[in-house]
Amino acid sequence: MPLKFYIDNIFMFSIIKIDGIYHRQDGSDETSFITVQLYLNENFQGGETTFLDYFDRSRNVACKPLTGMVLIFEHRIYHEGSMLEKGRKYTVRTDVMYRPQNKNQ
Repeated sequence: MPLKFYIDNIFMFSIIKIDGIYHRQDGSDETSFITVQLYLNENFQGGETTFLDYFDRSRNVACKPLTGMVLIFEHRIYHEGSMLEKGRKYTVRTDVMYRPQNKNQ
């Protein structure tokens, strides 16, 4: 899976979402289920990634990015990128790919 580089302050924040599942089209039967997000800096305000519980907001978890921090989570978890208040946030995102196990192995 290719790396995707992001600079936040262009879009400022993201809506509540789940990450989409990606299916490779090269015949490998690989599918993504896990997101890997690497934070490259921390000299900004706001911009947390917040994991959401629709039934109990007191259970929401905001992750404040630190340089070198990695968030790894399943695509099906609801989350949002909180408003970036000051500065720029640099991140790299990719997916962990899986494929069905060959029954002959």
